[in-house]
Amino acid sequence: SLAFDFKVANVSFVSNLLNSSSIKLVNEEKLLDDIWTNRPKLSKKKISVLPDNATHMASNKKCYKPLSSIKCKDTYGVLITALDDIAYLLNCRGKDIKYNPVFNSFMFLSKVNGVNTYTLYMSKEKLSLQAKDKFAEQEIIVKPYNKIYKDIAKFNHKIYYSPSKTNYLLYTLMTNKKAVELWPTLNKAVKRKVEINDSKKAHIKDAVAMCKFIYYIKNNTGIPLIKDNKLNNTKNTF
Repeated sequence: SLAFDFKVANVSFVSNLLNSSSIKLVNEEKLLDDIWTNRPKLSKKKISVLPDNATHMASNKKCYKPLSSIKCKDTYGVLITALDDIAYLLNCRGKDIKYNPVFNSFMFLSKVNGVNTYTLYMSKEKLSLQAKDKFAEQEIIVKPYNKIYKDIAKFNHKIYYSPSKTNYLLYTLMTNKKAVELWPTLNKAVKRKVEINDSKKAHIKDAVAMCKFIYYIKNNTGIPLIKDNKLNNTKNTF
């Protein structure tokens, strides 16, 4: 038997594990609680909303795309768990992971009786006033982060998901499922004119800041400021 938290391994990894050996898997979510006493809590940092002129499509229209890309006339759902896919769909950015502008969340898009529903699972404490207004305007429902597990277990229709991005616990809770390559993963790599222009502007700003920083170092070599940790703070001023 192998015990681990099913939330920390994706479906592809576990499937390969099961195919290569005859072992019994045991879901143990609190395996490390007794020894990992200083485990950090989930971030509560507010998410930010990209301005309309920085995106090529409103978030509700983007959320519709994964649903419409599935050729199914019946009731079904699309589970999106990759954080970069969610940030792309919602035109939002976060600060939960260092050097990566994403935020801890899940998304579930469903079509029931012809009605599309877009649900974001995330701590409501992370919602800025701007994000609340934007989601209300775009008809995006926000539910508590861990509520995704109960909702997925109750959804008895087919759910489309990505094996390499979906944790194994969610997989075990889905009663009717089908693995696919999801629309956001493929589409976000295709940059529109506004995104290309903004990317160029960002590169120019970064290049100017780097040139100023290198100039600063060359002209201050040997000064005590260069030899201590204050250099880290100095580079952030450019």
